[in-house]
Formats: sequence, structure tokens, C-alpha cells
Amino acid sequence: MNDIFWSIDLPAMIVAALAGFCGGLVGSLLMLKRQAMMADALSHSILPGLALAYIVTGTIGAFAMFMGAFLSCIVAASCIALIHKFSKLDQGLSMGIVLTSMFALGVLLLETQIGGRVHLDTEHALYGAIELTNWPEFGNYQTMPQSILTLSIITAMLSVAIIIYSKHLRGFLFDEAYFKLSGHSPFAMNGLILIATACVVVAAFDAVGAILVLALFICPAASVRMFIDNFNQQLALSAVLGMITGITGYYCGAILPLKLGLEHSISAAGAITVLSGLTLMLCIIFAPEYGIFAQTKNTAKK
Repeated sequence: MNDIFWSIDLPAMIVAALAGFCGGLVGSLLMLKRQAMMADALSHSILPGLALAYIVTGTIGAFAMFMGAFLSCIVAASCIALIHKFSKLDQGLSMGIVLTSMFALGVLLLETQIGGRVHLDTEHALYGAIELTNWPEFGNYQTMPQSILTLSIITAMLSVAIIIYSKHLRGFLFDEAYFKLSGHSPFAMNGLILIATACVVVAAFDAVGAILVLALFICPAASVRMFIDNFNQQLALSAVLGMITGITGYYCGAILPLKLGLEHSISAAGAITVLSGLTLMLCIIFAPEYGIFAQTKNTAKK
């Protein structure tokens, strides 16, 4: 294997795998709580936070960008909750209002206040820059890309938290009334899930962009749900499928076209997103119990 694979392709695959793993875990929690579109709302709400962080600090350093994006996600989640509570609008409508408004604000700030002074634009926000992941000395911790370090930390923390609070999560997701009677706070648990979602979205956003963040949150979790009714298996298999989709999609987009003799590769984020969507579509059609064919056969027998 050449140096390009070790310094660019393999690190990018690691980023895609970690983002897919985290997305599968948190996406399953959001899906079971019927809040899957929250990931879309938060991923599109990051942009004004990034722009304001640069305007205030004058730098695109990792810490400034992370804090700006994280605070933007918290503001977006709070706005969704407030609109839903006081306007009596459906939560989906509340998410739509917030994500479109905040994304538009982010675009406005980028175009009017930042321009082309830094590598921060709407195309980068939508499609990410996973192909630009670079680890000059693979295996050397000091040169490790920031995205790998951040995603690794969040992956470890998220996995440990889910293992420890698995019982509480089951109670909150499937029987909130009993969860509340047991002395626990549904509000606090919902807040923790939103914070975990915000952390994953922010960590993955810079590398993979808003569109791929949404695909990795929804498609693996929904695909596994077509086959699995067990909570623990749902989480584990969604995380694994997210990893596999991330690695395979990157290979199909960035490496395979060149091996086939084509002059250029294609968007890795786009390839991962398409592969995620195709996987979900096949699961919806062919799942043995909940798939379209299975449901059609069961209806015909009745």
C-alpha cells in the first residue's frame, strides 16, 4: 500500500467508521423516541455557531469551532422545545422552523461577514471534507487529525454511558410513565440524549458535513429496526452497520473509481450517503417480517 493510503485514505475511513458508529447509537435512541429528525435540525443549526465563533475569536481553531457549534445546537434544541410547548405546533414543524431559520442565518453570516477569508463555506457545511483528512505520520499520536481524536473520545464516552444507563434508557424510551413513577426525570433524560446528539453532530460535522451526518443517524438505525425488536441488539447492530457503511462508502467513492481506471474519484460523503440510502431501501423492501414483500404476503393470506 502506498503512502497516500496510510496518510489520507485510512484516516478518512477511521473518521467515517467512528462517525457511523456514533450515528448508529444515537440515531437508534432518537428513532425509538420518534425524534429522528432532531439530527437534521441540529446538523443544519450548526452553521451560525461556526460563523459566530470565527467572528468573535478570529480563528477556526478546533476548540472555538467546537464550542460555537455545540452552543448553536443547544440553542436550536431549546428553540424547538419552546416552540413546540408554547405554540402547540407539531414537533416536526418546530424542527423545520428552527433548522431552516438557523441555516439561513448561518449562510447570511458566511456570505456577509466572512466571505472567502477562511475555509468555511456552505459547500463545506453540506458535504464536509472527509477526503482532506490527513495523518502525515500514521500511528504518531502527535500528528493525529483532530477529527479522529474528538470522535474517538466521544465514541468511548457514549459507549460507556449507554452501557451504564441501558436499563434507564429502556424505561424512558418504552414506558415513560413508569420511568417517571420510579423517581426518574424524563426531562433530564431527554436533555442528556439531546446533549449526546449535539456532541456527535458537532464532532462529525466538520469532517462529513450536514447531509452525511443525517444519513448516518437515520439510515443504519432504521435499517436495523426492520429486522430487530431487541433494544440492545438494535443499538449494537446499528453502530456496526454505521461503521461498515462509512468504510465501504468511502472506498466506493474515493478509491474504487481510481482502481477502475477512471480519472477522478467521486464525493466520499455522497457515496456513503447513497450507500446508506440504498441499504435502507433494500431493508424496507426485503425484510422478512416488516418488509413490503412480507407485509403484502401477510395481507394476501388474510
